[in-house]
Formats: sequence, structure tokens, C-alpha cells
Amino acid sequence: MSDPGRTFLGVDGGQTGSRAVLVDETGHVLRRAEANGLIHVLEPRGDELLRTALGSLRDQTTIDGKAPDVIFLGLTAVVPGTASEPPGIAIAAEIWPDSERVVVEGDGIIAWAGATGGAPGVCAMAGTGSVVEAVNERGERVETGGWAYLFGDPGSGWDIGSTAVRRMLQRWDRDRTVSAVGQAVLDGTHSAIPPEVPDRVYSREIDYVEIARLAEKITGLALTGDPEAREIVSGAAAAFAADAAAAIGRLTWENEPILVGALGRIFRAGDVYRSSFLATLEKLTPRRVRLADPVLTGLGGAALLALRTGGIEPSAQIVATLIVEGLGGGDA
Repeated sequence: MSDPGRTFLGVDGGQTGSRAVLVDETGHVLRRAEANGLIHVLEPRGDELLRTALGSLRDQTTIDGKAPDVIFLGLTAVVPGTASEPPGIAIAAEIWPDSERVVVEGDGIIAWAGATGGAPGVCAMAGTGSVVEAVNERGERVETGGWAYLFGDPGSGWDIGSTAVRRMLQRWDRDRTVSAVGQAVLDGTHSAIPPEVPDRVYSREIDYVEIARLAEKITGLALTGDPEAREIVSGAAAAFAADAAAAIGRLTWENEPILVGALGRIFRAGDVYRSSFLATLEKLTPRRVRLADPVLTGLGGAALLALRTGGIEPSAQIVATLIVEGLGGGDA
């Protein structure tokens, strides 16, 4: 392969899986890669999973033995400003010792860059987990949520799935019946009766990602009009909107309406979620807001920030190129 010049690697390290894309100075994709998902780096095996994932992404995106010049990593395993940041930085430096610049951030900032195309505004990202990232016209940042499945992630797949499991078990305790939501949980986990589900979760036969995937079944039920499913989905969306409203309220904005990019598969699950999110957001903030589909995926946002870190301010043409290359928000 001919020398591509300076190269820029964007990494989206998520709970379900990790992805990377190598681009040139114009945004054209040179390599793509996928690897295992991540957990918080301070959890048992968290550093091992991070090292394995990043090593695999490195091997898949190295061209003729040359490391990318600039690397921007958005990792669910790392929360900037906490004890998780130093090991995340150290592992990334170990994987790419020869790169000009390696930046390690949480996944909220790449979600924002993808959702807004790097413009001032808010990203509300709801997938397996959830996080809100807001950046105003002066570049000031606020992040809410992103505390992972044990302590947060309102409005996420985990939130919806785990709520459905709790509802199923409560009903089973009270009258030994299984609702449509409960049956969706049993079908989604390939379980025969409700008591099997917690046993299999605690034994790690079922992991938290599988619980998060139950959201697809629950949102599907909500679209058919099932009242319990609708209550679960709309309640999760409203809780997530409160995080978004808090982020908006902590910053000063020069222009309205404020762009709110809705990123992640939960927003694509149907109008029950989206309409509840928007109604609650409009109720909780005095600012005018505009809910929109994301410009780029989170991975596209990582590529955008890798370019910006390398001194190339992403132009409208670069954003358009990333979209053509399959990194548009509609490809998420």
C-alpha cells in the first residue's frame, strides 16, 4: 500500500464491543477493526479486557508496521478525573508507544462529537448504557450519567431490561403469574420460569449485556400498546431526559434551539421512548431544544476528534466524507 500520509485512529470502546476506524487527513477510511467489549477498568479483569481489546484494534489497523500518528480513544471503561483514568492512559500508551499523540477519554465526548458533528449542543446516548455530554459555544463541557449499570445508566438498555426483570419477579412473588413483559424476559433469556433468571444472572450464565438486550423485546411490546411495557419504556426515557436537562442547565448557551442529538439503538426503538424523552426534556428545561438524529456514529465522532487532536479542524467536507464512508448516524 502506498504511504497514506498522516493517519488518525478513532476508537469507540463500548460495553457490547469495541470498534476502531483509521482515517487519513481527508476523512477517508483506511482500516476498520472490531474487538471485545469493555467493563470499568478497575473491575476484576477490567484492565485485562481493555489491554486485549486495544491490542486487537492496534493489530488490525497498523499499516506496514506504522502506528497511527494520532489516536483518540473514547472508552466506557474510563471515567476522566477518577482513579480509572491513569490505568486507562497507561494501557493505551503501552499499546501505542510510538504514536505522536494518544488521548484517552470516556465515551461521552465521542458520542457528543458524533451526535452533533462537533457542533455546540448535547448528545443523549442510550445504548447498553447511557450518558449525556453537553458542549456549549465556548467549548465548556458537562457530562451527566455514565456511571455504568450498577449505579446509573437511566434510559439505557440495561435500565429497561433490568426493570422488566424486576417487574417479572415482583408479579411472580405476588400471584405466580407471568405478564407479557415477563414472558418477553423468559423468551429473551431462554428461561422456563422467573426464578431461573436471577439464579443464572448471579452465576454469570447470563451477563448484564444480555439483560440490556431485553430492551429490544420490551420496546417492541410497548409499540404494540402493552401498558406495562409502555410504562417501563416511557419511565426510562423520562429519567434519562432529566439527566439531559441537568446538563443543559449547568452551561450557558448563546443560541437556541439547543441541538440535542439522540444517539444509540434505544432511540431507534420507536416513538414511545423518543416522545417521552422529548416531552420530559421540554418540561424540565426553560431552553428551547431541538431533538435530532445523530450526524455521525460514536465511532465517527472518535475519528472527528482524532483529526481535531492532530490539528485538523473537521470541515463540513470531512464530515460528509465520514458519512459517505459509512460512519453517518443512520448507520449506527
